[in-house]
Amino acid sequence: MTAHKVAIIAIIVVILILVVVLVVNGGAHRGRKHHEQVEEIVIPPCPTIPPCPNCPNCTCPQPPGGILANCTLNTQCSNGLICQSGQCICPPPAAPTVTVTRSATGVVSWSWPAVVGADSYNIIVSGPCYTNEFFNQTATSGSTVTSVCAGTYTVSVQANTANCGSGPFASSSTPLCASNTDCPIGNPTCNVATGVCH
Repeated sequence: MTAHKVAIIAIIVVILILVVVLVVNGGAHRGRKHHEQVEEIVIPPCPTIPPCPNCPNCTCPQPPGGILANCTLNTQCSNGLICQSGQCICPPPAAPTVTVTRSATGVVSWSWPAVVGADSYNIIVSGPCYTNEFFNQTATSGSTVTSVCAGTYTVSVQANTANCGSGPFASSSTPLCASNTDCPIGNPTCNVATGVCH
């Protein structure tokens, strides 16, 4: 075999060795890439806002209104919400306690203690000589201003809040008198100062 043929064979062997090395390295690299694609990514859990040790299933991130579920205490809720049946809810205002009177001059008045959380009130007044409606009133009292006849006057009041809507209407239906003749048999005496029969 001549030296020229030996050189050619040597070159061919080197080329074959290089091809084998490239194929092996390429397959290993593709295997690593495939392994990286199927590898599971673990995301650490987010902290709850506000702190909620008894709420393992709270959503993350939490909504502006506070914790949605699995609360056990009002302190786990935010923005004035309360915990009810495991959920933070916006409590509607309570119904007002309405009092209705008639003065000696015949002016019918109504009032109620301020309701916690209320921003304003809706009032409906109806009676034999006076009917009116007031909406979004901030005061906790009102009157007919002028004298009206005796009879039964019904005043219904509803509390409103900026964030939690309106509560139920509370009504007071009071027979108001000007004299004893306006009073029923069971309560024959008229208290002229308050317009209430006793």
